[in-house]
Amino acid sequence: MILIAESGSSKTDWVYIDAKTSRKTYFEGIGLNPYNTTQEAVYQEAKRLFHSVDFQHLSHIYFYGSGCSTSKNKTLISDGLQALFKEVPISVFHDMEGAARALCKTENGIACILGTGSNACHYNGSEIVKNAVSLGYLLGDEGSGFHLGKKMVHAVYLKIAPKELIHHFQEKYQLSLEDLLAEIYKKPYPNKYIASFSIFIGENRKHPFVADLIQETFLDFLKLVVLPLNPKKDLAVHFTGSIAWFFKQELEETMVKNGFQLGLIKQKPIEELANYHFTQIRKQ
Repeated sequence: MILIAESGSSKTDWVYIDAKTSRKTYFEGIGLNPYNTTQEAVYQEAKRLFHSVDFQHLSHIYFYGSGCSTSKNKTLISDGLQALFKEVPISVFHDMEGAARALCKTENGIACILGTGSNACHYNGSEIVKNAVSLGYLLGDEGSGFHLGKKMVHAVYLKIAPKELIHHFQEKYQLSLEDLLAEIYKKPYPNKYIASFSIFIGENRKHPFVADLIQETFLDFLKLVVLPLNPKKDLAVHFTGSIAWFFKQELEETMVKNGFQLGLIKQKPIEELANYHFTQIRKQ
């Protein structure tokens, strides 16, 4: 039996696989990004989720997480889980590797994550051969929920957006400039807060101003993140993440319009990761 986790900044999807029966049990918990969590918090979250689950026959844990790109960050996650699961072997990978395995499978291609944040890599069918430069939400995260939300907030409060859109925004959120700045600069996780405005963008996606904003956001991602990985535009470009999924139509249109080869668009990679590891078990 194995336990697999796919963790972003906002939430973590877990799946427990019984190799003998092929039965899969799914769990959902909070995001466990080592840049904004602690070893103790990882332990407490695992304890909360799995306190009543019998893991007597658990043979391995595979954790794919946002922010798990350094040995220090991987150790934070593994030590937090090890405190609960004791002798169980734990492997921690960056979420980009999970996306690549889930989307590209054994094929050469580009794997992209568009959620609260964003990232991409070139995968050759067995390993990542080149990662995009990831600068985080303050300097990067093009194409992400944060990027979308930031563009909308910017347009509303600088009164660049049409008056009716500004009115609709203020009517929905009742948010003064003072309150907005307090949320961003005085409270934790401002990236998640700004990304939450992507809901408003989705509700108004047919408005010409919003439609252009969405296309511009995805075009920024393709030009600044994907194109350096795929300069000839000859590789299939795959996507996973909430933003890629919920703005699937706009993403597809931007891809085709700019000459990129569209691959898969999956809401969550967890199911494909489960299939990947289940196949590996069967080969053993």
